[in-house]
Amino acid sequence: MYLIYETDAFILESSGRREADKVFTFYTEDFGLIRARAQAVRKMESKLRAHLIDFSLVRVSLVRGKESWRIVAARRIFFAPLHLIQPLLLIKRFVHGELSQPKLFSVLREAYKGNIPETETVVRILCELGYIDRKTLSLDPNSKEVVVLINKAIRESQL
Repeated sequence: MYLIYETDAFILESSGRREADKVFTFYTEDFGLIRARAQAVRKMESKLRAHLIDFSLVRVSLVRGKESWRIVAARRIFFAPLHLIQPLLLIKRFVHGELSQPKLFSVLREAYKGNIPETETVVRILCELGYIDRKTLSLDPNSKEVVVLINKAIRESQL
């Protein structure tokens, strides 16, 4: 008998597998970055199809198999606002492996609710990941100095 894990997750990307399956890359609240497979999700009659859309925030139920995660249920919470797509792509680029980072997830959740502008979200993400000094948070997020620091951090990460 397998345990079913339920968690909130941002869908960072998806790709087709075989005829009707898809593999999703999630950034989850409880497990960090994971990849999970949904069987027959590309079929028109699939119940999961409408909920598993790239850059959405979903409540997902997962089963951990011997080699990978499988999606057994999902419910979409929000579609991604346009200002959150770039920060989600940063997460995909900078986060590797299953490691829960609740503060980082809460930054994304706040941005989803519209409480943080895009530049400030990027600065907070880079601070949480250790690429920018926390003093940067006290600067105006729309200043040229902050944009220079963001670009420098991304360039120096070599990711």
